[in-house]
Amino acid sequence: MRRLIAISLFLSPLVLAPGCDTAADICSLVCECEHCADMVEFYRCQQIDSSRQIADVYDCTSEWDAYADCYQQKGRCDERAANFTTRKPVSCSGTSDTGVGCTTDSDCADVGVPNASCVDMSCQYRSCADPQGGPCEKDSDCRNGDDECQSEKDDLRECLAAAADDPSFIDFDFD
Repeated sequence: MRRLIAISLFLSPLVLAPGCDTAADICSLVCECEHCADMVEFYRCQQIDSSRQIADVYDCTSEWDAYADCYQQKGRCDERAANFTTRKPVSCSGTSDTGVGCTTDSDCADVGVPNASCVDMSCQYRSCADPQGGPCEKDSDCRNGDDECQSEKDDLRECLAAAADDPSFIDFDFD
C-alpha cells in the first residue's frame, strides 16, 4: 500500500512544482555545477523532491534530512568534470611497485607504465592515493575516493527498505 502511495506522489501534479526547500537547494547546487539544461534541471529537481516526499511517506524524513544535509555540506563541484560529488578528492601522491627489477631508470622504460623510475632496484611509479592506486602524473588523473555521505545514504536506504512492501525498488541518489 505504501508503495502505491509513494508512486502516486511521484506521479502527482503536486510534484511538478518544487518549493524553495532543501530539495530545491540541492538541485540548484548540482545544476549550477553541472550546467544543466532547463529540462534536465526540471527533471532532476523533480527527482530530488520526489525522493523527499517518498521519505516522508515512509517515515524516513530524518534520514533523508541527514543525507541532504551531508550532501550540501560535504559536496563539492569538480569543475574540470562539471560534476557535483560527495566523493573525497584523491591526490597523485602514492607510489606503486611494478615488481620489475632494475638498476637504472632506463630499465623501467618498457614496463608499460609512463614515468616509471628505478627506486631500490625496483621499477616504481607515481600512483593515486586510493585503493585503486592507478598510475598518474597529476592529481586530476585520479578518480574520486570514498563517498563522504555513504553512511547517511545507507541509513536512508535501510529505512526505506524496511518500510517498503517491495524494497527492491528503493534505490536513488541525488547525483
